Amino acid sequence: MKNIMDTVKASLNEERIRAAANVFNEKALWEKLKGCAVKLGREAMLKVFTLYYILKEKPLAASEKALIVGALGYLLLPLDLVPDFLPVVGYLDDIFALGYVIDRYLHYVDDYVRLKAQEKLESWFGK
Repeated sequence: MKNIMDTVKASLNEERIRAAANVFNEKALWEKLKGCAVKLGREAMLKVFTLYYILKEKPLAASEKALIVGALGYLLLPLDLVPDFLPVVGYLDDIFALGYVIDRYLHYVDDYVRLKAQEKLESWFGK
C-alpha cells in the first residue's frame, strides 16, 4: 500500500497538477462523475464532493486551490497513472489522489462542508 501511495504522490507533482487543472471545469467534472460514480463508489464520491465544497466555500490560497483543482481534474484526465478503463483497479490512482488531497485539507472540513457533501452524496446515491 505504501508503494502505491508513494507512486500517487509522485504523480501529483506540479506538472501533473497543472495539466489536470487545465482540463478541470465544473461541467466536465459533473459529466465525468455521472458516468463513473457507481464505479468510484460512495466513499470516493464523498471525497469528491467534500473537495468540491472546500473549493467552493472556503477561502483558499492559490496553491491550495491548485492542488484541489488538480486532484479533481485528475479524474477528468483520459490517461493517468492507471487507466480508468481497467476493471477494478482503473480508478485506484484517482481515489488515492483524492484521499491524499483530502488528508492535506482536513482542517477545512467543518460541519457545513460535511453536510453539503453528504447531502450531495445522498442526492446521487440515496440514503
